[in-house]
Amino acid sequence: QREALEALAAELRAASLTPTVVAESMVERSAEEPPEEEQVAVATASPGEDDEDDPNAPKAAETAAMLPTLETLKTPEREGSWRAAVLSDWRQLMRAPLDVRSEPSLVLAAVAQSPDALQHAAPSLRGNKAFAIQAVGLHGVALRHVAHHLQADIDVVTEAVEQDGAALRYASAELRANSDLVLAAIQASGPAREASETPWRSQSSRSSRALASQLCAHPCAVRDALHSEHDVPWRARVSRDWRRLEQAPDAIRGDRQVILEAIEDSGGEAFALADEALRADCELAMEAVRWRGTLLRHVDPALLANRALVLKAVQQDWRAIEYAAPELRADKSLVLEALQQSGDALQFASSELRKDRDLALKAVSMDGKAVKHLARDIVEDRAVVMGAVKENWASLRFVESAELRGDTEIAELALTGVETRKIWRAGAFSCEATDGTLVYRSTEEDCVH
Repeated sequence: QREALEALAAELRAASLTPTVVAESMVERSAEEPPEEEQVAVATASPGEDDEDDPNAPKAAETAAMLPTLETLKTPEREGSWRAAVLSDWRQLMRAPLDVRSEPSLVLAAVAQSPDALQHAAPSLRGNKAFAIQAVGLHGVALRHVAHHLQADIDVVTEAVEQDGAALRYASAELRANSDLVLAAIQASGPAREASETPWRSQSSRSSRALASQLCAHPCAVRDALHSEHDVPWRARVSRDWRRLEQAPDAIRGDRQVILEAIEDSGGEAFALADEALRADCELAMEAVRWRGTLLRHVDPALLANRALVLKAVQQDWRAIEYAAPELRADKSLVLEALQQSGDALQFASSELRKDRDLALKAVSMDGKAVKHLARDIVEDRAVVMGAVKENWASLRFVESAELRGDTEIAELALTGVETRKIWRAGAFSCEATDGTLVYRSTEEDCVH
């Protein structure tokens, strides 16, 4: 019988069950029994015999009392044994039967030891929202082992990240882009919290990216979370420095009054950092281009056909005409407005206008070099070339016609033109005689007439 008890104890130890202590104590008790010969006598006695006179009767009675306990230990259920085993070591849960792995209190006790214990729980528990909230409340990162639909549940994920910010990495992609959850994760996570407490002026986009990588969160959500965490209102920050708009949350970049004040402070540049909805505001756009015409490129496309807006932008900077709608780039008066500042504005005019002889004559009279942007057949027009050369002799280089380049009248205009006289007075011409021909050579331009 002792051998049977020892074998049972060894079997229980191999199964990693704590009742081995019970078996070992039983082995110790059996060691106190009479010698083997007397045990045999007891074992062979029939249950019906009268053992009042048997000196071994007390021992036999004790052994008989032990037998039900042995039978209980040998039953396949062993519920008490599994509970004790799991409470002692959570890893026993992986070998436990389904009914044991389905017991909420026992599984929670295992999760309290290690969040990885949840992966061995019954599927019914891992898909139960109420149970999942209790489990992630013990260890936030246990979120990794709950059912997928619960990883997208705002209540479960909130409980998890408040317990441990690192749990955010196991949330759904949609919730990892939630700035409120990201803020909760930052506040609950040690290293992330330290990074977020860095003074704002010393923070950079690099630190935001590092936090996003650490928490597996969307970078924009990290940015918004960091911004909302600090006490200083964003309006005050932008008021002190309009460049803060670049990192400001969407609510601030969508605030019309904040943007209007920033436009004034920045000379219009803050308009480029405004929310898309505000960039479609004609009044704000008008204020921006009043400061800098080229900001027209940041205006909502629907406003690029607004003639009043484009005209104001072009008056401030001729380059703005490049961003105007096609129908406005075919507007002769608008193009002439830009040409008054630079002949290069003609390159952005419509192809029809660049063939317009009347516009060409006006353009070259304002800037001779505008001839280089005219259509080919217009450049061969003698009146247009003479007008260009008269205004700026250097425009002759853009004339390809040999006949026009060799025209005496055009050459004389080049020598007596406005720009030529300026260069002559500056001493930038040298004169030499070759075969009876007087040649004037510009020392600033590689051009000979």
